[in-house]
Amino acid sequence: MDNNSNEYIEHICVIDYFAGFCTTAAVCISGFQIMKHLCNFYEPQIQLQIIRILAIIPVYSVATLLSILFPVQNLLFNTIRDVYEAYVLYIFMQLLVQFLGGENSLIIHLEFKRRMKQPWPFDKRLPLHTNKAFYRKVKQGVLQFVLIKPLTAMLAIILD
Repeated sequence: MDNNSNEYIEHICVIDYFAGFCTTAAVCISGFQIMKHLCNFYEPQIQLQIIRILAIIPVYSVATLLSILFPVQNLLFNTIRDVYEAYVLYIFMQLLVQFLGGENSLIIHLEFKRRMKQPWPFDKRLPLHTNKAFYRKVKQGVLQFVLIKPLTAMLAIILD
């Protein structure tokens, strides 16, 4: 081995150690937050969803670290991460609906509001009509992502 290859190996080891340190820190911080929610479990319906959302931090960081350390199994770790990401998106939508008083209350609020200005860069277009159909389309979009993301991840493994 020449000097350049030794420097490259040392550089890779430093990156692996740094990734391991960052993963450990992320897992510890999110674990602390999860434990605080469990110790102060006063709103179980809401806090359980928050804990599920917070759990994405260890899942993402450990999957990424394992992808770095074992690049051959990268696809498997990415699949696990993608499946949990889809699950967390669904949980997040449920949490938002719950914060807003439930589906019926949210639909009544959207129908009362009637129109909503579109965000930039679509702000020059007509405002969105907020009603039951609008909520249904948003929910369908989220549920489509929740179903398609894991399916495409599994398909990637099969086709690999």
